Amino acid sequence: MSFFAHTYIQLEEGASPASLEAKFDDMVANYVAAQVERTLGTSFEDYIAAGNGYRYYLRPISSVHLDLQNIEAKFLGSGNKTFVFILTSIGISTFILAGAAAMLIAWITVSYQSLKAAIVNPVDSLSSQ
Repeated sequence: MSFFAHTYIQLEEGASPASLEAKFDDMVANYVAAQVERTLGTSFEDYIAAGNGYRYYLRPISSVHLDLQNIEAKFLGSGNKTFVFILTSIGISTFILAGAAAMLIAWITVSYQSLKAAIVNPVDSLSSQ
């Protein structure tokens, strides 16, 4: 019996998360109680009276890894929004800097070749007859 299960569901368009969460207590009574009684050898009522229990809730998928407040069984290695923002900024800055460096190298190369061509005497470029 696993007490640390994270399950992901996608609600249909227009479905109410609150109405689904209201059904969780009945779901626990119907499906979890029998497993608790079978596995632990005690009634589900005694299990609850001892301070144990199950709590199911819904969270937006966007907040699962970066917003871990009020989660009982947190994921290991969870993220930090500030840290993710900093690393993303560094990555984007690296691409921008690399693009700017490539443009600068291309501009310097074209400028050098243009100056080199402008300085050369055109007569010397003509092939002799």
